[in-house]
Amino acid sequence: MLLTKIFCRIFKLLTFFLFLPLLMFTFPAAAKPIYSVVGSVKQADGKLAPAGLKVVVTNTTRQLTAETVLGLQQRGKFAVIFTNFDGQSVVGIGDQVSIWVNNQSGKTVVEEAYQVSDTEFRAGRSIRDLQIEPVKITAVGVKLADGQKPTIVKAGEALTIAHGVNKLMRLTKKYYLPIQTSNSTS
Repeated sequence: MLLTKIFCRIFKLLTFFLFLPLLMFTFPAAAKPIYSVVGSVKQADGKLAPAGLKVVVTNTTRQLTAETVLGLQQRGKFAVIFTNFDGQSVVGIGDQVSIWVNNQSGKTVVEEAYQVSDTEFRAGRSIRDLQIEPVKITAVGVKLADGQKPTIVKAGEALTIAHGVNKLMRLTKKYYLPIQTSNSTS
């Protein structure tokens, strides 16, 4: 009888000190009432984006949205916090989260969608580093009535037509393209 009591006591202690902590780290908490999404936004050249861009983060699974302005605390950085003061979860493993960064005219310059991982859920935050894609520049040729072939340059939504010039044309603050005209033989 004494041996049984000792065995039971040892078993309880082992269960409490060894197995219970393992179970706590194996299964995530049922509710996560606070969750943050932080990160940075870089320009196409790799430098941090200027302040003033609007950052919108949406947990589409739970229909929650938070907004901030890039660079409020630090250049090129953003942070949003989802909270629920009633203790209900604002995020779960596998939740679909989308981030949009919009310029001053409201156009999306970069976006990312991801699923919340187990590691992010446990940490209570997601860290995302976004990069704005460079402006896609294409050049196409057309034939004019006078036989000249101008170059049409499209940089994003901007359109420039060069006719009868042979010079360096400035398209944006940082990108330059040579614009040349040629006589069309076809």
